[in-house]
Amino acid sequence: MKELLLLLALATFSRADAEPMFSPEPGSPLRKTLMNTLRQPIMKALNQSVIFKIDWLQVKDGWAFIRGQPFQPGGQPVDYGITPYQDAIFAGVFDDGFCALLQWQEDKRWQVVVYAIGATDVVYAPWPKKYGAPRELFDLSRKKP
Repeated sequence: MKELLLLLALATFSRADAEPMFSPEPGSPLRKTLMNTLRQPIMKALNQSVIFKIDWLQVKDGWAFIRGQPFQPGGQPVDYGITPYQDAIFAGVFDDGFCALLQWQEDKRWQVVVYAIGATDVVYAPWPKKYGAPRELFDLSRKKP
């Protein structure tokens, strides 16, 4: 009986300790921080400055999953002609979008764990298991933020 009570107490503590999933509001400090953290590797990969149109952003337990489309500042489309993705575009195996997984670090900053640009499939499907991120972050069937 003591073991059962201990297990119930631990399960309750674990659930109470978990943060609910949420989507930071546009313009919020957290959203700005996440976008700026992601912007650096995406700019480097695309060889140009970018802004983001976000269609999915969820945060939970120190993890953030972001999906959207990059644009040049001012809203112009990204010039993929100056990127390594041009061949994939010509081959018809490129979708104009990105997804990324970020994690809160002990030194009080967000870090990009992994990202993908132009994926034509659900490239993020293995990320919860591979990186230990909460599975519900990736459930796009939930209400759109």
